[in-house]
Amino acid sequence: MRHATTMLSVATAIVVLGCGAASPTTTDPSAEGTSRHKRAADSSAEPNLPGTLIVLCGPDQDSTDLYEIREGRIERKTVSAPFSPVYSFSASERQIVFTQSAADVLGEQMLLARREPGQLKPELVGPGSGAGIREDGALVWVGHASAPEGIAVFLRDADGRTKRVRTFPDVWLTQFVGARLDVIVNRGARTTLLRGLDRKRRVKQRVELAATPFRHTLSSRGQLAYQSKRRVLRIVDSRGKQVAAHRTGWQPLAFDPQGKRLLVSEPETSATDELGVMDPKTGHVRRLGEASCGWVASAQWLDNVEPGIQNGAGPADGPVAERRSAARDDRHYDNPLNTQP
Repeated sequence: MRHATTMLSVATAIVVLGCGAASPTTTDPSAEGTSRHKRAADSSAEPNLPGTLIVLCGPDQDSTDLYEIREGRIERKTVSAPFSPVYSFSASERQIVFTQSAADVLGEQMLLARREPGQLKPELVGPGSGAGIREDGALVWVGHASAPEGIAVFLRDADGRTKRVRTFPDVWLTQFVGARLDVIVNRGARTTLLRGLDRKRRVKQRVELAATPFRHTLSSRGQLAYQSKRRVLRIVDSRGKQVAAHRTGWQPLAFDPQGKRLLVSEPETSATDELGVMDPKTGHVRRLGEASCGWVASAQWLDNVEPGIQNGAGPADGPVAERRSAARDDRHYDNPLNTQP
């Protein structure tokens, strides 16, 4: 879910909304992306969808930043130094956590900020990759572990207590679904969605995926969309049952807050990375055009809630508009969290 080769550099989205596997078909959009990146930051020609889109986007994979698209207008939320891109993010109604590299620091750093108008004003949390956030402020991330060797999942609760929950050979996604923590792990040819991993290392449900994901995104209601390298986009419902499979070049970025529509991108046909909205049941796509910020690495689709204002029950009281798609780098699709020592 990343772009740069760091100790814990993530290679997808949002995607996002986002997907990892071999032989990438994503093109490098640097040529046309550079000119599009120079357009006005507050353009009114953006894809217009209900709610708010937060996208990880840039002219190329070494220059990605966070943008918010709302009511057809785009606002840049971070301005990164050269070759220190934002690698992944996760947003709740009030806060956003993201990971970024720094020239003088080995590996990725997690930063936390309030969602508010203008550029983000983040505070350093510490080292970590693939971070996610829950509505109550709890955080999850991954890091290298030596005993046992592998990739460890860390959980910091709302009171600030941190615990290493469990270690796996490889971790491709960590995301809160309401109060629940879901994790996608990979063991060679097997990729498994673990639903409801808790602090006592217990798992409520294991869902074996039919193919190794090339890109994937998990909704706030627990639906999974993933595409294999054979260009088959599969939909798994909140009960863990595969309910659709579409042969398509469109790649999943993010579900809408109700889980009824899927934001997708088509990076294979041109360097402009066109966006669209797919009906998960039929596979039909309505084209939206391009985002002026460039190549969209990942995305998260939220309800239109004023940043900083909570508008409902807490995470234990039902689905919340919180999801994460991690950014995917076409150089690291074999290992979406790029978790090599």
